Amino acid sequence: MNKTIHLDIYTPTGKYLSTEVDFIKVTSSVAVLGILPGHAPIVTTLEICKLTLRVNSKESVYAISGGVLNIKKDRSAVMLLRSIEKSDEIDFDR
Repeated sequence: MNKTIHLDIYTPTGKYLSTEVDFIKVTSSVAVLGILPGHAPIVTTLEICKLTLRVNSKESVYAISGGVLNIKKDRSAVMLLRSIEKSDEIDFDR
């Protein structure tokens, strides 16, 4: 079994990120989802929330403004998001 998930993240301005991840944590319209490699295929809408991605035991945190998550049969994932900002990129004064 593959130990990672290939994740592509797109926004209206284009591809934001393409990487291999060990874990995805995000809030859908029905629940908080923890996605591990081998997760069953799913399509769900995403809420405004914190997105956590884990790569080699290192977590990166992002703020997202909603969108769609598609976990595919080939165990890859695609997120179509309205906007995304990494935690260290957020302009709190704005």
